[in-house]
Amino acid sequence: SRRRNSQAPLFALADDDQDANTIEKRSIENEIDNEDDDERDELVEAVILKLEESEGLWYSDDFYGPHGREWVKVSVSLVMNEKTAAATTALVATKVTGDPNIPAGCVTFRTKNWPSVGTGVPAEIHVRADPNDPNGFSWLSGELTLVNDKTMRLLCSYSPILQSQGTFYKENDEEEE
Repeated sequence: SRRRNSQAPLFALADDDQDANTIEKRSIENEIDNEDDDERDELVEAVILKLEESEGLWYSDDFYGPHGREWVKVSVSLVMNEKTAAATTALVATKVTGDPNIPAGCVTFRTKNWPSVGTGVPAEIHVRADPNDPNGFSWLSGELTLVNDKTMRLLCSYSPILQSQGTFYKENDEEEE
């Protein structure tokens, strides 16, 4: 076995120019990392704000027809595009109060991507024509428009010429405190 010469140094120090360049390079890298962290923090804060604005309890007095006011819990979901393997966020609404067509606990609508204020996004609405048929659920195409952070409008297309729409309002958290 070979023994290390105790006189040989374990490491070699760089000359002064190399040390200064290394320190400057590390300083620049740290500055870039800090800028990236700041940008990342801003992005995370923006996403959290969007989540807080969208997630929660919403109600509609007119979308579900003669059933009256119905409540849904809106949450955010990650949706994968099978063709591109890219992911996007979307909204999913689950019935809190149900009716014979779509009972409580079932998904009532979902978007295909994230809505922006004033812009409609494709949506799917869960329907059942015959409440006595446990397998009679289907999805109809529609569009969800975020009117503002407390109001969204949902359009359901039964056919090219027959559509209905309703408005959902976010529960005001301050009222309950």
